[in-house]
Amino acid sequence: MAFSILTLHDCRLEGFWNRLILNGMKISEFFISNIIQYFMNSTIITIEMMLLLKILLQIEILGSCRLAFLIIFLTAFDGFLCGLITSIIFDNLFIIAGFGFHFSFLSMSLSGIVWPIEGASKYIQPLVYLYPLTMPADALRDIYFKGSNLLNFDIQLALFYLIFCTLFHCFLCLIVLKYKIFK
Repeated sequence: MAFSILTLHDCRLEGFWNRLILNGMKISEFFISNIIQYFMNSTIITIEMMLLLKILLQIEILGSCRLAFLIIFLTAFDGFLCGLITSIIFDNLFIIAGFGFHFSFLSMSLSGIVWPIEGASKYIQPLVYLYPLTMPADALRDIYFKGSNLLNFDIQLALFYLIFCTLFHCFLCLIVLKYKIFK
């Protein structure tokens, strides 16, 4: 997410977006071009992650590699969409950079990637489970180490939640683009 925020903000500062608008690009074309770029970036990140786990760390994935690929891809894609929304809303680079890196660290801390959720206070645990990365992180652990598949309810719930978050951020991105840039 932090990478996409800074890249998009640089494109905006250089006047790239303004040149596209002046040349007659429509909001749908702009959005689709960003979606294609994010799709390719998310695919590359997912392949790198799978290679890192399989070859370098020598973690034997007991479950489906395709299902793990889908979860990692949707998580990365949703992060890119959050980066696009953030870079459109905020104009100041310091706010954008601070928000992006702070949010990335907060995401890893609250989702159970850095330390287990069970170690958190019992009052905070219900809030942590509502965080967007918690269910996918748990689902990936279940796929890697327990061999869970798509028939597992937790995996289905994580996929549904990721798809919902991704569609919500796509919709939010279209609204923000329409009202912030294409006035």
